[in-house]
Amino acid sequence: MNIQTDPSPYFNSIPLRLPDSNKGTYGKVLVLAGCKGMSGAAYLSALASYRTGAGLVKFLTHEDNRTILQTLLPEAVYEGYEESGDVNELAKRNVQWADVIIAGPGLGNSLLSQNVLRETLKSIKAFSLDDDLIKKKSPLLILDADGLNILSKSPSLKEELSEITERIPVIITPHPMEMSRLSGKSLQEILENPALTASEYSKSHKLITIMKGSETIVSDKTGEKLFKNTLKSPALSKGGSGDVLSGAIAGMYTLLRAESGNMGSRNKFDCEPSNRVDLSSVPTDESGSYITDGSGYEISESVSFKNTAYNAAVLAVIIHAEAGVLAAKQYGINGVLARDTANSLGRIIDSLSEQ
Repeated sequence: MNIQTDPSPYFNSIPLRLPDSNKGTYGKVLVLAGCKGMSGAAYLSALASYRTGAGLVKFLTHEDNRTILQTLLPEAVYEGYEESGDVNELAKRNVQWADVIIAGPGLGNSLLSQNVLRETLKSIKAFSLDDDLIKKKSPLLILDADGLNILSKSPSLKEELSEITERIPVIITPHPMEMSRLSGKSLQEILENPALTASEYSKSHKLITIMKGSETIVSDKTGEKLFKNTLKSPALSKGGSGDVLSGAIAGMYTLLRAESGNMGSRNKFDCEPSNRVDLSSVPTDESGSYITDGSGYEISESVSFKNTAYNAAVLAVIIHAEAGVLAAKQYGINGVLARDTANSLGRIIDSLSEQ
């Protein structure tokens, strides 16, 4: 288990925004979040997705949240659901629409929330069997907050997720108590060695784990490659900060995903210079676009993109912490709100990409 603490190599992998891009270039993020009366988490996650670079963001939330969310973030698309609706069809339609899915912020633990998450995971599993669709989308699933709490109580959902992780990258973002529910480990055991906990969970479940804390740990799906963010940002110890992080992960992934699809001028998806992409070896389709394989991790068999989702996770953690520091300079370390952190993300991305 190798734990990296130097963030500077990752700055190289922040791509420039493509000059000839449009909103489609930077993908569609679906935010499945917010139970009845819990619109804040959905708003913060969607806002952070936009502030980090996503092209189009859509709320999928309880219908009672419509007015406040469309007022707070009119740039986002909206679809609401209610107890009487067809949840199965709703999930299918929205999974097919999305490239990146965030599931869980403020979702609650009601039967309706459980049903919506269950049908969403079923739809993702079915959709992930379509190789052509996976090649086109290079999708990502991010499970956060109540998405993890619901998962921890349902063996059948865990089984659904294990099949999804075989096909597409999955990132989970537990804090220690959520990890305790997921893993069965005691809270004390997790706090004593969060890196080991993240590594073991990632390895056994084949997903990327972001173990949140004052020094957040990111483990790749093998459990062997880890990053520890040593920049402590006490301003983030506020409600909503985790929702901002989930959105930042999605937005950062859309940036890397756009770059991998376009193979733009920088081509820095892996932090090791020896693994950067040789364009001459990358196949193209009839339109001249570079061909990705069905996993979302690689371009052809010869060019490695295994770290795209992992890099997005690490970069989001770094940028999130830096944004908290920046927001504290403006509002004071005690006065920062989660939306202040979200609104600082874009400036941090620009400053880091220039280093």
